[in-house]
Amino acid sequence: MKKKNIKFKLKLFALSILIISLILLGVASAFLVNYALAKKGDGKNRKVKTNIVSINNNKNYKLQKERTKIFLNANIEKDTEIKSNDNLKLKGYYFENTTNKWVILLHGYRTNHKHNYDYAQNYFENGYNILNPDLRASGNSEGNYVGMGLLEKNDILLWIDWIIKKDPNAEIIIHGMSMGAATTMMVAGEKTPHQVKLFIEDSGYTNAWDIFSSELKLRFKLPEFPLMYTSNIFSRIMAGYKFSDASPIDAVKKSTKPILFIHGDKDDFVPFEMMNKLFEAKTNGVKDKLVSKGAGHTKSIYISNKEYWDKVFEFIKKN
Repeated sequence: MKKKNIKFKLKLFALSILIISLILLGVASAFLVNYALAKKGDGKNRKVKTNIVSINNNKNYKLQKERTKIFLNANIEKDTEIKSNDNLKLKGYYFENTTNKWVILLHGYRTNHKHNYDYAQNYFENGYNILNPDLRASGNSEGNYVGMGLLEKNDILLWIDWIIKKDPNAEIIIHGMSMGAATTMMVAGEKTPHQVKLFIEDSGYTNAWDIFSSELKLRFKLPEFPLMYTSNIFSRIMAGYKFSDASPIDAVKKSTKPILFIHGDKDDFVPFEMMNKLFEAKTNGVKDKLVSKGAGHTKSIYISNKEYWDKVFEFIKKN
């Protein structure tokens, strides 16, 4: 009788440990989803671990900021808004030029449209109208969770329609950085109107799963299993999609229009190796790439300023 009681108590203890572990895992998973995806989450940029070329004292950086300041003082930025398919108010900002050339600039993770002004200045100087939206759950746009490119993709298709209604003869380029680059590639995998000519992605990742798995190890020293797997489920419940659904590399495989891939070889947030995987994944249509030596995450525009814009406009001219 005593042996049976001991066995029962051991089973009960083991079951209690299992239940507590599952509860803690659930709490940790919900925390990770909010940390990574919620509009007010804490998943900001971490301190880099590799030595990269500093931009603070970089001559190109200072000159670019001066040019951008002059551009903003000399031109009027207008604002507009659209409703997303899930009824969110999305804010957009634009500069009108005198041509039918348009560029949609897509900002990165945890930033907003203002981070694109340096890009806007260069495009505007080359005759482009600029559409510079705040992505969902960023800046002044509504939304509780960022979509890592998956949810934003559908929003950008609506912004494309906005341009075409305004200018039916528009020639549209989509140029995104970081999560904006992921969004750019996700759009490239869709059937887009003939007005959309090509895509430029700067520092984009292969898959949201891949980037979060990498950051889980770097930020928290935690392995992929089991937290990534349970968080993937919680993300579906909380944010409406799984990490694994946000897969730019799968979109690139389907893309047919030209894509220019840009990446700094010292990128410590989105590993440089991801660009090579993305580049190799594109087997249909024109592709090209630019590797910025010594540049960190989205810093190619400063480290390789002339080479950057020469490559961009050369790619546009050819395609």
